Amino acid sequence: MKLSLDHGCLRGLSWRLEPASDGALERLRPALAGGWVDRTVMASVWHFEAREGAHQLVIVPSTGRLQLRVHYTVPRAARRSTARELARRLAEALGEGEVETDSEDALLAAELLGAQGDVVDPELDGD
Repeated sequence: MKLSLDHGCLRGLSWRLEPASDGALERLRPALAGGWVDRTVMASVWHFEAREGAHQLVIVPSTGRLQLRVHYTVPRAARRSTARELARRLAEALGEGEVETDSEDALLAAELLGAQGDVVDPELDGD
């Protein structure tokens, strides 16, 4: 399974997951039963909430998109490790082995940007 910071996320809250094997989505729902609560309302978007920490997993079965959402109360410095741990548990439940991540530099840069607060465009700041 591959874990990467979701496009446009500068606070380390949204992470993209890419299963290593075909057929992972079919195995995913039963694999989540132990640690996740199924909050799905529509069949087109599966929504799960972690029993611990209120983290979320959103799955779009038609596209295969998996998004892991780290809860906002997790301190910024711990968000990457929290996402990795959640991804590791998911990979283990699916029998996918290790979790691959983007380069450390890319993840660290994202964390540093997030740690500085909101990124403000001077053109739009009004000054």
